[in-house]
Amino acid sequence: MTQAPPAAPDEQSRPRRLAVEAAVVGLVVIVGHLLFRLSHEFLIGALNDDAVYVVLGKAIAQGDGYRSIHLVGAPLQVRYPPALPLLLAVPWALAGTLGAVRATVAVLHPIVSGAAAGLVWWLGRDRLELSPAPLALCAVAPFLLDPLIQYFNIPLTEPYLVLGWAGALAIAPPLFAPATVRDAQPVRAVALGLVLAGTALFRTAAVALVPAVLLALALHRRWKEAAACAAAVLAPLGAWQALQHYWSARGPLSSQPDDLSYGRWLGVTGPVALIGYAVRTIVANVVVYVHRMAAYLFSNQPIGVVVVLAAVVAVAVACVRLRWSQTALVLTTLSVTALTLMWPFTQGRLLLPLLPFLGLLAASTVDVAARRAPVRLRWGVPLALGLAALAVTLRQVDLRDAAARSFQTGVLPPPEDLSPTLILAVQSRHI
Repeated sequence: MTQAPPAAPDEQSRPRRLAVEAAVVGLVVIVGHLLFRLSHEFLIGALNDDAVYVVLGKAIAQGDGYRSIHLVGAPLQVRYPPALPLLLAVPWALAGTLGAVRATVAVLHPIVSGAAAGLVWWLGRDRLELSPAPLALCAVAPFLLDPLIQYFNIPLTEPYLVLGWAGALAIAPPLFAPATVRDAQPVRAVALGLVLAGTALFRTAAVALVPAVLLALALHRRWKEAAACAAAVLAPLGAWQALQHYWSARGPLSSQPDDLSYGRWLGVTGPVALIGYAVRTIVANVVVYVHRMAAYLFSNQPIGVVVVLAAVVAVAVACVRLRWSQTALVLTTLSVTALTLMWPFTQGRLLLPLLPFLGLLAASTVDVAARRAPVRLRWGVPLALGLAALAVTLRQVDLRDAAARSFQTGVLPPPEDLSPTLILAVQSRHI
């Protein structure tokens, strides 16, 4: 019986090298968040959702249950998922002060964001085999956008969505191995399901990942793994829903729109109404998000729109090209993007968790184009990426300066310069 030849030294060192690269990327993102965040200047409640999570954590720590104790009658909370409130209940229980909660978020959230960035880098280098330059600009640079830094460092669940999503994509690929080498992997499938469930218990939007992953497994005819993954997802999510139904029967429930369950809040009564609503909302929201993303990235709005539309084309090309080799990445990105575009209100914070994964797909197209370009023209790709990175960096500085001027003078900047930094600062002033 012949033995396989030993792996080349470069192949043996590659996993370690990629792990070191991912760790360095994660550290860079952590340092960037620590240097440029302004969360210490923002009051809890500047975005409403952050206050709800903090109050729910306090209610749990006090033994009041999963209730909105800041509202009259302390009604049951049926909209927000429980993982972050449970996490925030720990500093409430140990120290009993809001300062301890803020300190916990200040320490934990940069680490979560850095871990997510490291995983995204590893996915790009190991699973997609991308070159460093397009991967850095398209998929990792979004972690250093000023809007993302500000939102990801207050008590919100977006960092956990990105980390859980990236973790699921890191776990999933061996389940899609070619038929000649794959064996049933129920343990990995269960781990994948638990990661998806945990992510959904942090942020409800992560529920969109579940059908995408199960469909990917079904397309690759991994029926046993799909069943194991589905069971692992449904067990914790079903238990949480059952617990909520039990509590709801005992009440009281809030009638305020911001505290209704998502189903009642949207007001969609059937599948036909849902389809019509989805089409109308997606068309309207695409226009808004293209202009908003252009404003986040470039000072010149027309140039920004052209670049964003080019990125959309690059993502679409990658979805077609990678539909079989990276089915989970393609389907999860499409699923969460569709849910975001269907949401009745456009918010920049809803778009931000998508950017690293859209960036992976865009980077794949850019990388292929660079490798296929004539040798004499290949130098142009890193040059273009470098110029784009410089322009985006300058735009982040402009947004911070515009926010500072507006906050000091009380005069709002033009709509394209209205950044999350300014919104959080102004709303903190009025609390």
